[in-house]
Amino acid sequence: MSTVEAIPSAVTVAIPAERSNVPAIALRGALWSYGGFLLAKLATFGSTVVLARLLAPEDFGVMSLGLALMTYVDALNDFGIGQAVVHFDDDERTRSTAFALTMLTGAVAACALAVLSEPLAHVLDEPRLAPVSRALAVSYVIISLGSVHSALLRRRMQFRRRFVPELAKSVLKAGVAIVLARRGFGVWSLVWAQLAGVGAATLGNWWALRWRPRQWPDVTTTRKVASYGGATMLVTFLAVIARDVDFLIVGRALGAEELGRYTLGFRLPDLAIMGVTYAVSQALFPALNRLRDDDEALRRAYLAALRLLVLVTAPLGAGIALAAHDFVAIAYGAQWARTAPVLALIGIYFVTQAAVFVAGDVYKALGRQRLLWIITFVRSIVVVTAVLLVVGHGIVAVALAQVVIGVLACSTQLAIAARFIGVGAGALLDAIRPAAIVVAAMVPSTVTVQLVMAGADPLPRLLAVALVGAAAGGCAAAFVARSVLIDVRARLRSR
Repeated sequence: MSTVEAIPSAVTVAIPAERSNVPAIALRGALWSYGGFLLAKLATFGSTVVLARLLAPEDFGVMSLGLALMTYVDALNDFGIGQAVVHFDDDERTRSTAFALTMLTGAVAACALAVLSEPLAHVLDEPRLAPVSRALAVSYVIISLGSVHSALLRRRMQFRRRFVPELAKSVLKAGVAIVLARRGFGVWSLVWAQLAGVGAATLGNWWALRWRPRQWPDVTTTRKVASYGGATMLVTFLAVIARDVDFLIVGRALGAEELGRYTLGFRLPDLAIMGVTYAVSQALFPALNRLRDDDEALRRAYLAALRLLVLVTAPLGAGIALAAHDFVAIAYGAQWARTAPVLALIGIYFVTQAAVFVAGDVYKALGRQRLLWIITFVRSIVVVTAVLLVVGHGIVAVALAQVVIGVLACSTQLAIAARFIGVGAGALLDAIRPAAIVVAAMVPSTVTVQLVMAGADPLPRLLAVALVGAAAGGCAAAFVARSVLIDVRARLRSR
């Protein structure tokens, strides 16, 4: 569900010194962002493993429906103001205006979700969804208090300061969920944990950035922020439809129990693949924003980001797909067996998502939201149509449809980005080739291990697959992506 970008490297054209240092700053920022995201997601994932044995699948399903509804309202709630804060000059009038707007939109979003919770629960045929949605609506007000602080930290590329709020959010959320689940709160353990988590993140953002709004909004600045934010919001809302509409359709057509199994198939790929994508995206957008006036630097940054991101995410997706059945058996238990094929397919699907996130950040940095809007609008229609057509065949069919759409969308968007940014097909293939070779080295070796250990217990087989896959992929990466690894090391060591 979310945007990814990679780390600009090898930007050696004649640009000012402060710009030439942007790739190194972006790389360190991405690593700090991913470090915080990884630790936070590990806490969330660890709690999921525990909660899978304390809660029923339908509890996860009801919560998933509530969070899916939240993502739609959340796209309207933010109104793209956070992106506007990153895009425009860092002056007090813009900051204070953005803060006032986020408070207003947060209150409106909270009221909207609370009012609509009952009819939405009726449409989705899940009575428990209404009180859950009303409780979750409070989180909009809490999030609005810290959203500008978080955006300012991104704009200033101070990702180290964002580390603690992100970690505090997930650790508190995981702890509250487990404690309440053990006490028999059921789905409400997830609801109260969500509220506790966003509260911790907001307090952490205020602690990390000691800024307070000092000016009243004016008409000119409000119009400027709202204009950019509104265009970005529309893209975000359509992206949410394309990304999360499957949860609503599965929940309505197949029920909360099957939705719970479908949702759990996203947890590991979200941690391993989208975590990298999210972290890079957090760093890349402000970095590209600084390079938007230099076409050559922007092209090099795009290709370097794409190369590194795919090199990391493609082997992760292949590994998840190969180890899905053993992982589900060990981590979740027998009642979640039908989640395994979903997990395998979603691992592949998220790789296709990671590959196109970089282009989206280029469009936003250049202020070309209209192009991004058209691409996202078409994709949302395709996703809704495809999921409606296959949902009657079960959650595995829905996951397979997502993979097919993801591959087609990835190919199309890479071609559009190449034409728009001025990158040739050969350069794109060169960027993707190292990842393809690494995956090609991993798959035969891991499949061989699985065949040899077919009668073994899941745990030793999973460990053997992980070790052999990592060894094969690592050797291949050292051979075909040596220049990329050297460049990353140089960026990390640069001052």
